[in-house]
Amino acid sequence: MTGKSGRLAGTTVVVLGDRNEAGPPGLGASTPLDDRTLAGHVFAALADERPDRIVLVTDRDGPPGADLPPVAVTGELAGVLGGDEPSHTVLVVRGNAPLLTADTLHLLLDRRDGAEVALLSGKPAGPYRDWVERHGAELVAADAADFQVGAYAFAAAAFEGAVGGLVPMTESPGDPLAALVRRLGDAGRRIVAVEPVDWRDALTVDDPVSLAFARREVAERLVRRWMLGGVTVLDPRTTWIGPDVVLEPGVTLLPNVRLTGRTTVGAGCVVGPDVSLDGTAVGADTRIRSATCEQAVIGARSSVGPYAFLRGGTHAGDEVVAGAFVEIKGTRIGAGTRISHFACVIDGVIGERANFAAFTGLANFDGARKQSAVLGRDVTVASGTAIVAPARLGDGACTAAGAIVVRDVPPGALAISRAKQTNVDGWTESRFPGSRAAESARLASGETTQR
Repeated sequence: MTGKSGRLAGTTVVVLGDRNEAGPPGLGASTPLDDRTLAGHVFAALADERPDRIVLVTDRDGPPGADLPPVAVTGELAGVLGGDEPSHTVLVVRGNAPLLTADTLHLLLDRRDGAEVALLSGKPAGPYRDWVERHGAELVAADAADFQVGAYAFAAAAFEGAVGGLVPMTESPGDPLAALVRRLGDAGRRIVAVEPVDWRDALTVDDPVSLAFARREVAERLVRRWMLGGVTVLDPRTTWIGPDVVLEPGVTLLPNVRLTGRTTVGAGCVVGPDVSLDGTAVGADTRIRSATCEQAVIGARSSVGPYAFLRGGTHAGDEVVAGAFVEIKGTRIGAGTRISHFACVIDGVIGERANFAAFTGLANFDGARKQSAVLGRDVTVASGTAIVAPARLGDGACTAAGAIVVRDVPPGALAISRAKQTNVDGWTESRFPGSRAAESARLASGETTQR
């Protein structure tokens, strides 16, 4: 991820995908790590390095995955590499090594230096430590064959001649690369171990424990990268930033923030605590706290939360307030509109500078179909109002408290729809005789009578 563009020119890169018989059920190169699969992270490390060819090798049916680029897919390595020139370098990378970086892969190529194979050692941690310390850089082939290594750099000639080619993936119950390394050692070829730039780069994910470790490490690397880019993160341990998220310098992330999907956050925003944004675009200088936003657009200088839920299709303009216990879905909201507290706004169009009081909502479903209500500019929605779609409120219209709006309201008009208030004397005593409420009412009535 920190590589310089074009450093893998002149190289064929082979990414090993899933094998039907390999690994625990449900774990493989196509296993999700975050918003990308394990193999998706490997391809991301290769993205700017411009190798001559990238090939995904898998014996699983179906496409390689939505997060992978279009590549050739085949069932065996021998068929992929047979036509390469003997002097060509073949970089074989495991699709379940998501922590590999372009810097480590480039180092692996440099250190091969005439050897038939260079492989990551995993030093100073991991299962490779003991045999690397025992043998140094020159490895015994039998030792190297006992381990799955995250990446190998081969001379293309390793796949031809006396070595006899590479065992197809579908013919070996074990690891075909380990078998190849063993055969190279038996043929007297030199094998070199290379220490990665960071020991974590060599990690392969083959169980739930290593998956959790890789997930945490990827998250920490991404948080560190954004902090170095000018983003303030108050608590990196509780901050998760997805690989496709874009943050502008000057953003502040408070504790317990999770940003996923193609979320973008503008400069000057303060996000958190306790915020989840998924596929959400946030304009500059907006404040979001204790909120969940999914597939939403929030304009600049806005305020969201606490305890707000903005769902798919929400498109809020600049200087919009979506306050405490507000839920919005499928609604376009004009600039300057305030929905400050306790409201449910579903499937509507709201003009600029509208104001919603507490306990209001748009009713969009009549039991058979969903419809949309339309509110004009500078509309005032009083407390307790329910607007039943497809009612339309003109510019400057108002509703009275407790109104149920079922018909269009002309511009500048006041909508009132409530029954005349009637008080039934003595109702509490007749309904709940002997209760505390009845006793309090009796005493209060007596006091009122005496006054």
